[in-house]
Amino acid sequence: MRAAQASSDMSDPAVESILWDDWHIVAELERVQRDGPWSTMLFNRPVEVRWDAATGAPAARCNGTPLAHVAVRYGFIWICPGT
Repeated sequence: MRAAQASSDMSDPAVESILWDDWHIVAELERVQRDGPWSTMLFNRPVEVRWDAATGAPAARCNGTPLAHVAVRYGFIWICPGT
C-alpha cells in the first residue's frame, strides 16, 4: 500500500492539512493485545486498530484503507494518516 494513496483520501476542509501528517494516539497497546481489534474515530473517519500476532506489530485502517504509518510508543498505538 502506498502512503500517497492513503493521504489522497484524507482531504477535509474542516481539518487543517498539517494534522494529516502528524502522529495521533488511537489506542492503548495493552487493551488491543488483550481484547482484540479496537475501533475509534479520527477527524470524523473510522479507524480500526488490531494486533497482528504473526508480525508482532499493530496494524491500522482508516476509512477501510491500510495505513503505512503505525507505531507503538509509550504504551500507545499511534498512527499518521498522511504521507
